[in-house]
Amino acid sequence: MKILKYTGQYLPIHLKPLPGELLSSWITRLSRAHGMLLHTFTAIIFNRISLWNRDIDNSVDDSILAILCQKTGVSFRRAFKTTLKSFEGKIFECHHSKRTTPWIMSVDVYHRLRLKFGLQFCPKCLSEQEPYFRRKWRLAFVTLCEKHKKLLLDRCPYCMKPVNFHRLNLRDGPISLCFSCRKNLAHTEKFQEDADIRDIAVQKELKKIMHRGWVQIINRPIYSHLYFSVYHQLCRLVVHAFSKNKWLELKDFTGKAQDNDFWSYKYFEDMPIFKRNMIISIVNWMLEAWPNRFIRFCSENKVYRSLLNKDFEIAPFWYISVINEFLYRPDYHFSDREVLSAIGYLKNSNRRISEKLIGKLLGTYAVFKNKEHIKRIHMQCSNTSSDK
Repeated sequence: MKILKYTGQYLPIHLKPLPGELLSSWITRLSRAHGMLLHTFTAIIFNRISLWNRDIDNSVDDSILAILCQKTGVSFRRAFKTTLKSFEGKIFECHHSKRTTPWIMSVDVYHRLRLKFGLQFCPKCLSEQEPYFRRKWRLAFVTLCEKHKKLLLDRCPYCMKPVNFHRLNLRDGPISLCFSCRKNLAHTEKFQEDADIRDIAVQKELKKIMHRGWVQIINRPIYSHLYFSVYHQLCRLVVHAFSKNKWLELKDFTGKAQDNDFWSYKYFEDMPIFKRNMIISIVNWMLEAWPNRFIRFCSENKVYRSLLNKDFEIAPFWYISVINEFLYRPDYHFSDREVLSAIGYLKNSNRRISEKLIGKLLGTYAVFKNKEHIKRIHMQCSNTSSDK
């Protein structure tokens, strides 16, 4: 075993990241090991670069990691694995530090305070040996602890505030304390709910796919980030795009209890744990036995390509090919004669002529194909009036 002597290159106490540890948690433990305030410690180590006015786990650059590696004797690869960017190529194709990245939950930093519930935790995990926060607890599809078979928590159950362990002082106690009310989050297991055995199996499979980097779809290997991109798209659709009637019919297929409050959330990543847990299990049900179950559900509920591909920048081939073959319904464009008949009816009824009223008569939201179509109809209306 190689013993490192202090030469000025390394910190006097150069702690290594614990298994699966989050970068901010590691830096916080380092500062505490040296008996220093976190902001003082990072100002000295990183040459007064401000770290805590942003989501450091999501936006750290290589220069910060290089300094950490130099001061702790940790390899760059090991340090990089404490960041959220290390999920790139696994659950998303490209990481974005300044805007939303699929599956990464936001903590919404404002003046060094985290306002959103983007860091989850398992009290029992925090109570084992030295408390520290895991990188996986920032992922939206991670909603439970597989080891303890409990749902995670994403806020202090006493004061309902987000986790802000970086705001604690040394005299406050361990980093598992709540910054707001000083209750120990490691002792809040009584607030945890039991996890469904089926949901545990789903999360284990998703994590296996993530670590392996690929998944088998219809006897073909697919990169994991292409699989997770479709998974995320369907989660978004369940939250926003499916109508209430379609959503209620999901119960007949999945047997899951329903919740009508999903539409109040802009992003899937901002939803509370139990809601995300429910949606994950529903989407997993849709993707099982691909593509037969998915096709049957969409066909019976009249969900077609226009909705399934909504706001999907680049849909993977394994997904879009099934939609194009089985769930593509070309839009019907009304003829000029049909549109003119509707306009004539409105005129004879002394009603205002608008695209909305014409569409209501024809049973569609899109009456006109393009601007040229509008001009052509307008000219034909003018010619008809002049003839009279």
